[in-house]
Amino acid sequence: MLVDIIGSIGTACFVISGLPQAVRCVKQGHGDGISIIMAGLWSLGEVAMLAYIISRYGVNEPFLLANYAFNTVICNVILFYCIRSMILRNATHEFGGNVSKPVKMVIACRRDLSMPRGKLASQVAHASSMFLLDNNESDRIDELKIKLTPIEAQWLTGSFTKVVVGVDSEDELRDLIMLAEFKGVQCHAVIDEGRTEFHGNPTLTCVAFGPAYEDDVNEITGRLKLM
Repeated sequence: MLVDIIGSIGTACFVISGLPQAVRCVKQGHGDGISIIMAGLWSLGEVAMLAYIISRYGVNEPFLLANYAFNTVICNVILFYCIRSMILRNATHEFGGNVSKPVKMVIACRRDLSMPRGKLASQVAHASSMFLLDNNESDRIDELKIKLTPIEAQWLTGSFTKVVVGVDSEDELRDLIMLAEFKGVQCHAVIDEGRTEFHGNPTLTCVAFGPAYEDDVNEITGRLKLM
């Protein structure tokens, strides 16, 4: 009984954390954004636990056996798509072609703030470059040290596609942030200090989603209208 409870808790935790990642990999056809080392360790750990359960209990604990078998399948699905992404990236580098899907950034701005055009333009400009600042690994103020992901590199050296859309409230914008975080799409918020607008109050004005695969970003912002 205790063994079944432990197995159930482990599976529940894994379903919450691992299953959404596996579903995303299958749906999008790639494992970008997931460390292949971590995926390999997950898979190795689950295979080892499954082997232990079989050697220790045989088929006498079918529920526990099914739990770890399920976890092992999920881990190997994630690992497969991570390996697939690595192969595609290597193919792109070796042959100089672009075998990846379209990449873009979508910037969602708050309409309810009624920002003047100049203010809106400056906030969009901030948002489009925030991912570089947020990924800066240098401690020096006069230096940027950024390690780009393949998707970011494709965006910067490719079409550099940016789309500006609108939302009607801060709550709607924060809901989009939560959705992006759940789906594993990077997002970067711009909070204006309020020096020239907003009565001196720090205010969330817009958020950049991406650079990421176009299909992924569309799942978050596809219903929004252009500004």
